[in-house]
Amino acid sequence: MIIHDFEMDLTTYAEKGLDNDFPAYACPNPECSSINILHRHGFYWRYGIAEEDIEYIPICRLQCPVCKKTFAILPDFLIPYYQHTLHTVLDQVENVLSFLRCNDFCALGVKTGPGSLLVFC
Repeated sequence: MIIHDFEMDLTTYAEKGLDNDFPAYACPNPECSSINILHRHGFYWRYGIAEEDIEYIPICRLQCPVCKKTFAILPDFLIPYYQHTLHTVLDQVENVLSFLRCNDFCALGVKTGPGSLLVFC
């Protein structure tokens, strides 16, 4: 898997679809001796979810002409093997942590305060 910054968000990437500017890469396999550029090997489609926005987007696949391994070019706003975007996941984590209070941790028996790792008060 190759993570690439397409310099756009999920919606723009989805609107461009197969017309996105998919870059050329050399084989990232450390065991491969190829100096050639990977060949386009088709696309697969997956969902990307950003808050209320759900898009079905193309993911470009590349194949090395020497070692025959395939690689996907994943947009940097996606997390490998997850449908939710990185931004959406981080926002949700931040929302959950912002609602936690010291009393919530104390009720769970988690130590908070000086000398502890969890200090959200």
